[in-house]
Amino acid sequence: MKKVLSIILVLVMTVSSLAIPASAATTKKTTAVWNGKSDTSWYDGKSDTYDISTAEQLAGLSKLVADDNSMAGVVINLTADIVLNDTSNWKDWSSKAPANKWIPIGRSDGNAMGYMPFAGVFNGNGHSISGLYVKSKRTAGLFGYVYGSIITGVIIKNGVVISYRDRNYSYAGGIAGIVETSIIDECENRANIYAYGCLGEDYAYDPTYAGGIAGAISTENMSGELIWIGAAAAGIIINPAIGAAVDGGIIKSSTITNCINAGKVSAKGHGNEYAGGISGMATAGMITNSLNLGGGYIGDISISLKGVEEKIKMNNYGGIVGQLEGCKLSKCYYYSSNSSGKGVGYIPPSGYTITDTTIKLTYKQVMSAELVKKLGGSFVYVKGDRPKLAIMK
Repeated sequence: MKKVLSIILVLVMTVSSLAIPASAATTKKTTAVWNGKSDTSWYDGKSDTYDISTAEQLAGLSKLVADDNSMAGVVINLTADIVLNDTSNWKDWSSKAPANKWIPIGRSDGNAMGYMPFAGVFNGNGHSISGLYVKSKRTAGLFGYVYGSIITGVIIKNGVVISYRDRNYSYAGGIAGIVETSIIDECENRANIYAYGCLGEDYAYDPTYAGGIAGAISTENMSGELIWIGAAAAGIIINPAIGAAVDGGIIKSSTITNCINAGKVSAKGHGNEYAGGISGMATAGMITNSLNLGGGYIGDISISLKGVEEKIKMNNYGGIVGQLEGCKLSKCYYYSSNSSGKGVGYIPPSGYTITDTTIKLTYKQVMSAELVKKLGGSFVYVKGDRPKLAIMK
């Protein structure tokens, strides 16, 4: 991996709350709605750090990765808020698509199509991406498939993410569909997330996974490669959660930390649907210090922060994880007004001895300063409102 020092720098910035570089700290705002085109002119392949500030440049990143440039060793700094669609009617997008459809950054379409992951560092710097509309096979999110990557400081506002399968699995997440051997830190999702099964009878029971932050989190790497972030990283004193994911300069364990979901999460199909407030499925790695305030749906399941409606008719929805198979959970909080609500939807009976350590919250606890104290410095208390990420612009 070329010029790894940039990645080490961003890793330290992210988890140690150090000042970000001047170029990445700009607070430039944009109100221009994406024109649907992609701009790759900002990338010349000669640097290890690039700043982008427009929707067209963000779409250019998606195109570059689709063209088999994983961005390994490259840091992408988002320096402005992005608007992908007019969001005046965004809650209707699940049935009526807006003007612009987003192509996820990186994808995993199976062996026939090959794997095209994002493997760089994406630093959102607390900026928002609003109007995200995704409807794609297998993997859906702002990012479709990531490995060996760090994604930090991204706020997804007012959007709809839909994944569907055609003789294959379905993964939908606000930040990413599939997260492998990667770190997601200080991100928030407010989009509605849907994962659907195929309509035909073939492969009707292959699982669908939906998560507020990730469709699935795993440490297993499809490429079988070790992902280096720099040998010096092992000697840096950083957030313990991230430290557990790094060994000798290698990202050895996927981690979701300091994240919030405030969007509806839904998984529907003919069977084997799993939805989680943070991740639909978690087979390895760690989810820590994160908060789910969104609604989760599987079939007739619905959860409302205000407690207006909550019906639970199936067991595969978890306030944090839909299906848990070895991922460690620590300091994970979720809202539920229903006494039977739980943090983990399903634990397979195949030898796993996992204890649900998630913490269920009442509405009063969600709105309390005490919760922010428990979550730590990545969050701030706002009187009369839910916790916010400290990095938000």
